[in-house]
Order: sequence, then C-alpha cells, then structure tokens
Amino acid sequence: MEQTKEQLQKEIMEILYAKSLVKPVWITCSEVYWNIQNIKVTERSVREALDWLVKNEVVLYQGDKYQINKREFIEMSKRKAMEEKEMNENISLQPEKTGINENKTEIRDTSTESTITVRKNYLFYVIIALIAFLLSGILIGILCFNHYAQKEDITPPIIERQDSLSIQEMKISVMGYIKDEYTINRNFNNLTQSLKRQQEINQELLNLIRSQQEQISALVEYNRYQTQIIEQNQRENHIYLWIIGIAILIASSLLIAWYGKRN
Repeated sequence: MEQTKEQLQKEIMEILYAKSLVKPVWITCSEVYWNIQNIKVTERSVREALDWLVKNEVVLYQGDKYQINKREFIEMSKRKAMEEKEMNENISLQPEKTGINENKTEIRDTSTESTITVRKNYLFYVIIALIAFLLSGILIGILCFNHYAQKEDITPPIIERQDSLSIQEMKISVMGYIKDEYTINRNFNNLTQSLKRQQEINQELLNLIRSQQEQISALVEYNRYQTQIIEQNQRENHIYLWIIGIAILIASSLLIAWYGKRN
C-alpha cells in the first residue's frame, strides 16, 4: 500500500525529530530516505516532501542538508508528552466492575455531589439577596430620615422693621434747645437758622435710615430667594435618591430572579 503525501511528511518529521533528540543534527535527503520503512517510497518523493516542508517553514534547509525547525520540535515534544501521559493514565485505570452494589454506590455518590452543589448555589443565592436588600433598605431609610428631619426643622421667622420712624423725642429736644436759645440770645434770626440746620440734619438722618431699610429689605428678599433655591435643590436631590434606591432594588430583584432561574 502506497503512502500518501501527508503520511510521508509525517514519517519524515518523525525521523528528523528522532535525529535531533540528543542535539540538533543536519542530515541529507539520502539519510532520510534510508530511514523510511516503506520500500515503495522513492528518494525523489522524499526530496519533494522535504522541499514542501522547507517551503512551509517546518524544516530548515542548509547546504543540501535538512533539520527540523525548533518551534516544530517543541510542539512535537509537547504532543508526544501529552500522548504518553494519556497512555499512562489509560493503563493505570482499572477496568470497571459491573454489579448491583457498584451501581448503587455510583448513584449515591452522584446524588451526594448534586446535593452539595445545590446547597452551595442556594447559599450564594441567599447571600446575594441579603446584600441587595440590605443596601436598598439602608438607602431608603436614609431618605425617610432626611424627610422627617426636614419636617421638624423650623426656620426662625425674619422680622422686618417698619418704614415709619418716630422722632418725637428729637423734636422735644429741639424745642428745648430752641427755648434755651431764645431765652439766652433773644435773637429770632439765629433761631431760624438753627431750626433750618436741625431740619437738614433730621432730613439726612431720615434719608440714611430709609437707605438702610431698603438694604435690609433687599437682604430679606435675597435670603428668601436663597431659601427657595436650597429647598428646590433638596427636593431634586431627594427625587434622585429615591430613583436610585428604587433602581437598585429593581436591579437586585432582577439579578436574584435571573440567578435563581439559572440554578
């Protein structure tokens, strides 16, 4: 029976591998041909197979001599080691015994292993469920606590000053001053000038007080505006936190359901 090209190439690789076991060796085509077991194979066929192997970078060619490639040598060594290992394992395995007792033992071992696996999966499932519900409960609890804490927080009212001012005492002092001035100087012109100056001073004081009242009103309005912004931001934050809490709860429930369905 004639060898195919694949069989011939495989046999040539085995020869080159065996020659290079101790150290890398370069051999000629004739040496390869004389190591072929099939007598129907010609030297020309061996050379063609070697040329094909050289072309595919499996065999090295130098000075009309051939040598197995290092990468191919390592791969063949690994394959042979694996084959030898599998062969040793097959030899070391004892033949299976048939009988009722052995069948019962195998069934019992299988059921025990499956029970252990189910218990492990169930335990892992319970741990995931507890962690997910614990996180969701903590987040929702924080939201509820913040909600009730805000209800109990009472903002002190802002007292606004009235625009009207009483300057009766100032008028009384003015009258006393006028009386003293009139009694001492008896000069009506000086009294008139003093009254004008006092009125100017009073007008300046009133203008100053009104400007301060306007500033206070502006500060009160600004405070109200800031309070509204803070309350709006708090409401938005609470909405986002509720959404996140519900999303975590739904995601954990879906995860638990998927894991339970898979197992």
